[in-house]
Amino acid sequence: MKLYIGTSGYDYSHWGSGIFYHSGLPADKWLEFYSRQFNGVELITTFSQPPEGATVEAWLKSTPREFRFSVKGSSYITHIKRLEDVEESLETLAHSVQLLKPKIACFLWQLPPGFKKDHQGLADFCSLLKRTRFFQGFRHVFEFADASWFSSDVYRILKDYRCCLCFTESSEKPGEWVVTTDFIYARFNGGKAFYNSQYSRNELEQLADKVRAFRDKVHTVYAFFNNDEQGFAVYNAQTFRMLLLERRML
Repeated sequence: MKLYIGTSGYDYSHWGSGIFYHSGLPADKWLEFYSRQFNGVELITTFSQPPEGATVEAWLKSTPREFRFSVKGSSYITHIKRLEDVEESLETLAHSVQLLKPKIACFLWQLPPGFKKDHQGLADFCSLLKRTRFFQGFRHVFEFADASWFSSDVYRILKDYRCCLCFTESSEKPGEWVVTTDFIYARFNGGKAFYNSQYSRNELEQLADKVRAFRDKVHTVYAFFNNDEQGFAVYNAQTFRMLLLERRML
């Protein structure tokens, strides 16, 4: 079993005031410091715009060989085009992260609230990913924000294309814990308050037990904490990893 535990994003300005990064640590050294604490990160900047080549090169050089990135897919693809007619946009994304290829673990495709189930649209997009050379060798994860997607026909598509249903833990988003491939991808958005609350140890123990229940069905676990306020994500990710190790998940 391989575990990749970390946070959703790493370059929050408020983390640089001593919450996680030492106040004297330059921002261009943050990822290097981060990668000594965690072995994976969810890149969320790619959701807004393609990164510059120099930025991607810095990501690559700042992290050890075994470190892995989850790349959040472009909002233009998921929110504006809603998975349709996105061949050119996929090529743009692929070109922008080409240098990072050796350390990319997977791509996260987060669909917006209000985007209701489109069975055929999802199947067509999964097929496109499978046909597009750059994306063929990577794992793909889908996070749904509308409850209509949580149905057996959608799970069948994900299983057919070996894509992962994201386990989203949040007080404000729907979600189900259904395994659709050989790995788990979980996003933890905060306990009582979205992004702005810390999980208690008891809550983290319950989440660790839920993940452990799937240990015979999967080979890899990716888990990223998105409750970035006050550095909650950092502390929760560290504790969660410890709890999984205690449960002999390695």
